[in-house]
Amino acid sequence: MAVLTLSNCASLVGNVPGKDSGEQIEMRREQHAKTEIATVSKTITQMDDGTNFSLLINKPLTLEDAISYALENNLDAAVKQLESDIQKEAIVGERLTMLPSLILDGELSWRDRYDASFSEALNADEGGAQAYNYSRDKNTKRFSAELSWDLLNFGIAYFQQRQAFYQYEIAEQRRRRVIQDLKFDVSKNYWQAQTAKKSMQMAKGLVERLKERKHILQNQLASGNASELEALETVVILSEMEMNMAGFQQDYQRYKSKLAASMGLPADSVFEIADMDDNLIPDDTRLEIASLEKIALRHRPELFEQDMQEQISMDEAHIAISQLFPKPSLFYRYSYDDDSHLYDNQWHQAGMRLSFDLLSVPRKKSRQKEIAIKKSLVQTQRRSIAAAILTQLRIAVIDFEDAKQNYRHSIQIAASRRLLMKAHQRHARLGNGTYEDVIKNEAKFLFAEVHRMSLYLEMVIGEQRILNSIGSEDIGKAHFLKTKEPATGVQTVSHDEPLPDKHTLVQKRENTQVPANVMQAPKREHVLYQGLKSPRPYSLQLSSWKTKEKAKKMLSGYVGNGLNAFIVKTGINEKSERWRCYEGHYGSIKEARMAKEALRLPTAIVMKTPYAVYIDHFSTQRAMADMAYTLTQKGYSPYTLKGKETDFQILVGAFYKSTSAETLSEEMKAQGIQAQAVRR
Repeated sequence: MAVLTLSNCASLVGNVPGKDSGEQIEMRREQHAKTEIATVSKTITQMDDGTNFSLLINKPLTLEDAISYALENNLDAAVKQLESDIQKEAIVGERLTMLPSLILDGELSWRDRYDASFSEALNADEGGAQAYNYSRDKNTKRFSAELSWDLLNFGIAYFQQRQAFYQYEIAEQRRRRVIQDLKFDVSKNYWQAQTAKKSMQMAKGLVERLKERKHILQNQLASGNASELEALETVVILSEMEMNMAGFQQDYQRYKSKLAASMGLPADSVFEIADMDDNLIPDDTRLEIASLEKIALRHRPELFEQDMQEQISMDEAHIAISQLFPKPSLFYRYSYDDDSHLYDNQWHQAGMRLSFDLLSVPRKKSRQKEIAIKKSLVQTQRRSIAAAILTQLRIAVIDFEDAKQNYRHSIQIAASRRLLMKAHQRHARLGNGTYEDVIKNEAKFLFAEVHRMSLYLEMVIGEQRILNSIGSEDIGKAHFLKTKEPATGVQTVSHDEPLPDKHTLVQKRENTQVPANVMQAPKREHVLYQGLKSPRPYSLQLSSWKTKEKAKKMLSGYVGNGLNAFIVKTGINEKSERWRCYEGHYGSIKEARMAKEALRLPTAIVMKTPYAVYIDHFSTQRAMADMAYTLTQKGYSPYTLKGKETDFQILVGAFYKSTSAETLSEEMKAQGIQAQAVRR
């Protein structure tokens, strides 16, 4: 013990802030920088054998795919999830402080002589020679165990564990806000890339025709059949168009890089944006700002966070008031002492203690005033945040209405430019105009279309900004714009397949057209399942854990409380692996939210998980229970759904992506289990 104490003192002396500690901090920062770069590089751009690769997504990336990928890989969202998990564990810790304390005490000691003493007479005349005596052994062996329960601390611990729950709710709302902002950033970058891509494609066709015209004019100019003015004018128009096309290409690559960063992909990932029709049009209905303001005040996570802060302040006040009272505590103690001079060597004690620190009253009174000021601060902050949110919403609505109006004008201008271009083409065919006039008007029509698309972009982003301002969970979807009706006889096709898992997106290069350091993913198909009365694509996520053991422990509690709960494994490797506890299966978001309220699950999250693994159907509950038991013994978490008739369907898993269900079905087939990936 002495050696350990001296070594600790020496280490404390050696860590006095100064030149040496500053150098240590710099060395630690440099080491962290190297570690983080290596970790990110290995996680994103290296294979297990250390070779680098770029990620190639072998299907055009839709907006839904991009949002899904961002939610899966974005580090900011992952950080907020971890903060939420930490606060959830803090709730358990605060609840444990409500337990009584059990203190064990023991002593084993030896003396080299007795602690002898004598008594002196009160009156001298009664005194005389006094003999020394002793009443304890030289060796001491004693033991005691005391169970005590501080009643005041119990009440304080109750408020503190409630505060821990409010802190968890705050962490959840911050995570929600990060996800909302992430969805908005992905949508914004995606639409910007989409506009740049369309502009680039339109400019490319005109540039190719200009190059052909330039070559023809050069030959005609050499033979004297063309004027120098025509050739120079074509060269000027070609140069301008090539410059504009290069700008569109740079914009496309820049917005793709920003999109990749928000999705958590490497900067050099190879993917293309799916072509999306600009089929959203503005209507004449103006948005009701009053209704949107009510929605924003109810749904913005920042305001919910302030509500929780106010509850925390109120509990702080309760704690401060309770600390002004004396502290009563109940106790029970068992004691043992092997002293041979004692009449009884063991005994029991029980009673009640009462303590009160009088000098702490002024400090606690000051604490009460501090808490009252803090409560006023929280209320003022909430009003300030509410005012900022309403201002943000009103500006977003004004910008959206302006964007709609400007887009209507741009449609008219582009249509007029198109008619003018067609007229010049007709005149040129009749010999009343030059090819250069046609090219000029085609270029003007192109710029009118580019301007129309940029205003369409502003209109769509303006709509998404409103959704973000009111705290909507449906960012990325159209709400305030209506869809154009498809032309007669034209069949629209919906591409509904989610983005594959990360580990299925890459594979070895199979042809020489793909660079050697690029890996390509196989295409997958999902199965449409018609075995249910109606689709049931939504579930409630109850909790998420890093280990299966914790998830199973929580699952038993959920099932014991009457919930239709099951476990789903997610993640692509051990680092990202999570075990999520889900409840139920619902046909719509509204139905899932109603179930959330009915089951009193305020922290549950409505999740769209349309894909699962179908096992079999059974006409009797006994047969169904036997199969469910078999699956449970093999480590799976099955659940049942009602079929179309009177049969029962057994399924395993609930996933947002079809490829996750396919991976699980292949795993189960390898174990001899009949399984099929379906869309439930």
